[in-house]
Amino acid sequence: MVGHRRFSPRQGGDNGPETITWTAPDTYIHLVYVYDYSGSDTSLYESGAHVDFYGPDGSTIPVDVPTDDTQGQRYWYVACIDGSVGYSSINVLNYLSFEAPDTVCEL
Repeated sequence: MVGHRRFSPRQGGDNGPETITWTAPDTYIHLVYVYDYSGSDTSLYESGAHVDFYGPDGSTIPVDVPTDDTQGQRYWYVACIDGSVGYSSINVLNYLSFEAPDTVCEL
C-alpha cells in the first residue's frame, strides 16, 4: 500500500523487528500499531510490550501497552506520525481495540 510500512512477523519470537529506523520523510500520516498474532490465551496487555520513539536530538517518547484490557483485544494503537514533520508530530494514542485499522490517523 502506498504510504504504509508494514512489519508483520507472524512467526513471533525473535523473528520480529526490534528496531525500525525511519530516515526518509514523506507526505503521509502514519499509524503505528501492534497486532497480537500469538493466538494464545495471554492477552496483549499482559505482554509487557513497549515502544520507544527516539528523536533526532536524543529525546524519547516511551509508550507502554495499556494494562486495562480484560477482553482480549488484539490491536494496540500506539501513535500517529505526520511523515512530513516527523518526531515532533507524534500523537500518542495508546489504546487497545478489537477493530483492525481502517481509517487514517488524525493529528
